[in-house]
Amino acid sequence: MYQDDDLNDDRRDEFEDDVYRDELDDDRPRRRRAPKSAGMSTGFKVVIALLVIFALGMCTCCGVGVYFARQAMNFTDDPAEIGAIQQKIADIELPEDMAPAMGGSMNLGLFQMDLAGYGQQNGKFLMLMQMQISGAEEAEVERQFRQQANQQGDKDIVIKKSEVRTLTVDGEEREFVFAEGTMDVEGTQVAVHQVTGM
Repeated sequence: MYQDDDLNDDRRDEFEDDVYRDELDDDRPRRRRAPKSAGMSTGFKVVIALLVIFALGMCTCCGVGVYFARQAMNFTDDPAEIGAIQQKIADIELPEDMAPAMGGSMNLGLFQMDLAGYGQQNGKFLMLMQMQISGAEEAEVERQFRQQANQQGDKDIVIKKSEVRTLTVDGEEREFVFAEGTMDVEGTQVAVHQVTGM
């Protein structure tokens, strides 16, 4: 029995010498691997964080866009507000049978527009519109406006008679085209009066 105990003690001493000698002889510390955790990996956590940041950014951008779109376009059917818009556009007397139908304003930064619409029971309609384009040359804007007005007039209205009148707007003399004609509305020819100008 003593022999077996001596043999076991010798083996234990050899094993301990090998282990401690290796640790002492090695200048570098041994790296031990951490046990694998049961949770998510770091890469997966980074991907989730990036997705959350992207989603918050998209919600913010869309929210800001919707807010400015609502602020940029304001339309109303309130007669008092339509009257105020009409006075801002032009100080004119309207026929008493023309009731306020719609009005609004649009401010898209470089482009601003105000409009006021009046209608009669028999279907006649009057639309006043004012546009301002920042940074654009007045001659170019006027040319494009006249071109658009002529294209629209040729498409919908058959002009029977027209004349050019000079009116003073904001202290400046401007030319306006007063036209009379007809327009097809559901198969019926309706008399139309159109005034365009800058």
